[in-house]
Amino acid sequence: MTYLFIILFYLFTLIGVGIYKSNKIKTQADFAVAGRSLSPWILVGTMLATWIGTGSILGNAGKTYETGMAAFILPLGGTLG
Repeated sequence: MTYLFIILFYLFTLIGVGIYKSNKIKTQADFAVAGRSLSPWILVGTMLATWIGTGSILGNAGKTYETGMAAFILPLGGTLG
């Protein structure tokens, strides 16, 4: 029962924050570029999170555990370009 309460509390908190913040967005372009108010560091962080993703991080960690450090080095080529 405690788990259900925590999940519902989290869900309703997210909905509340979403409704509160949605009042500040006027157009679709404003939503897409965050009102052009983000700093370069935030933009770089969001781009890295999009490109790399948790699937790559967790998948690579599991593969490295199974096969050794050689699997850790393989994705670095894609990351470095």
